[in-house]
Amino acid sequence: MAAVRHIAGLVLPALLAGGMARAQDAAPEPPKEDIAYLGIETRMIDPELVEMRAALKGGATDEAITAYLRCAVAQYALIRGMDTARQIRTVVSERFGKWTGEAVYMIGKGHPRGFDRVEAQEMVGECAVKGIPTV
Repeated sequence: MAAVRHIAGLVLPALLAGGMARAQDAAPEPPKEDIAYLGIETRMIDPELVEMRAALKGGATDEAITAYLRCAVAQYALIRGMDTARQIRTVVSERFGKWTGEAVYMIGKGHPRGFDRVEAQEMVGECAVKGIPTV
């Protein structure tokens, strides 16, 4: 049986005022079970619009695939010389123990409005500490 979850409206600005990140800005905690990160596919739709596809298996959950996508887009934004990423759409699904996620983000410079903000440089560091691969 497949489970599908839609997530929208996530904002990932790279720089917060004063360089201070809030507690909710941290990379989501993946489950403690063994997770196999099966890779990220990145497709630039436009210079400021990117689609990412990710897959996990093992002890994965919808939170783990979402964290994987967030870590990947944070690194992608830095690679492209941008400092923000704003989530447009995310679809997460599970089928036979394999989780997949597809997300579209706008990337750019500046501070887009939104409730869920993270600092991309800090996000990439936290992802490394937590063992979540980035782009």
